[in-house]
Amino acid sequence: MKNELRIVNENVLKLAAEVAVIKKILMGRGDEEGELSDWARNSLMDARKESPSEFVSLDELEKEIKNGICD
Repeated sequence: MKNELRIVNENVLKLAAEVAVIKKILMGRGDEEGELSDWARNSLMDARKESPSEFVSLDELEKEIKNGICD
């Protein structure tokens, strides 16, 4: 029983370390590759300003692609 608990504890500690690494990557701490470029940041801000009435549905986009309308 003690041996099993030790193994479980080791596994939990390994998982905690792996989660910490994943969290660091996702949060972008110390990793500039996780940062948005100025272009991407500006495009995102512009997209967020759009009214939902201007959105294009997936069905409509598929139709435009099939008909060669989309540039």
